[in-house]
Amino acid sequence: NNITQLPIRVRNINDGNKVIENHYVNDLLASSMITKFIMIKQVVTDMLLYGNGFIYIKRKNSGMPSELIYCPNKDVTIQYNKESRILYYIIPNITKSKIEPCDIIHIYKNSENGVEGKGVKIYAHDALSLASSANNAAKEYFGSGCHVSGILSTDSPRLNKQARENIKQAWNESH
Repeated sequence: NNITQLPIRVRNINDGNKVIENHYVNDLLASSMITKFIMIKQVVTDMLLYGNGFIYIKRKNSGMPSELIYCPNKDVTIQYNKESRILYYIIPNITKSKIEPCDIIHIYKNSENGVEGKGVKIYAHDALSLASSANNAAKEYFGSGCHVSGILSTDSPRLNKQARENIKQAWNESH
């Protein structure tokens, strides 16, 4: 909630970083269907949980932004070609066309490719899967009375009796 309460101010960096009071961005935040507070909170929550948060920038025919539309993470598909470095977004409930990066605010976390984020849900899933696998292996090991089982094989077509006894003794000593 704290991040949503931070002021959003447009500043002119060429004029001593002065705040521009009557900038159209202020109107965009006021004209949204949801409040600035809820929009920012939802985008940051999506970024933390899923790795990505999205706001679509709707534009007038002149190209000027007219509205900011929050897009739930599940509704957005990121299309990125690493070789050609082409990036666009698909949001079927907004438009049937490809959405260019200049028409979307995309915040991400834990990115491996600089484009798509990975949220804590992915990391939690991976950690739980690993813990479950370790638990199953331990259950199998202790359930067998802590005996390792398996078949030993060798590249030699036939071993003499002494060689077999040496392998058996080495196995028993280490297990």
